[in-house]
Amino acid sequence: IASIVSAVSVLVGFSWEHSFSGALVAVVSHTKTDPMATQFVLGLGVFALLERPWRRFILKRSMQLDALKAMRDEAAKAGKDRNPRHLYIQLPHNRPGPMPETAPDAGLSCWCGT
Repeated sequence: IASIVSAVSVLVGFSWEHSFSGALVAVVSHTKTDPMATQFVLGLGVFALLERPWRRFILKRSMQLDALKAMRDEAAKAGKDRNPRHLYIQLPHNRPGPMPETAPDAGLSCWCGT
């Protein structure tokens, strides 16, 4: 399932890139000024618009998952757990209100086992 999700996410990324490229060509073709400068400014604007959400959500979650993988690897090396994939990790939820208590330890909000 993980490989299917990865493949679909790559396809979604390519479709977004293709859509952006087509829109960019359409906008640049209607400008009277330098097309390269217009393309650069529009690309810079999209970067400025998307950089903060990327940093807040995607990069943050990627770093959390890297930490979870390191914890699993350490547990496997130490031999503490027969199946180190079943570990808790603190993942912030993006809903208002108190954090749900789904893990045995207070403050942990996501069961990350398979």
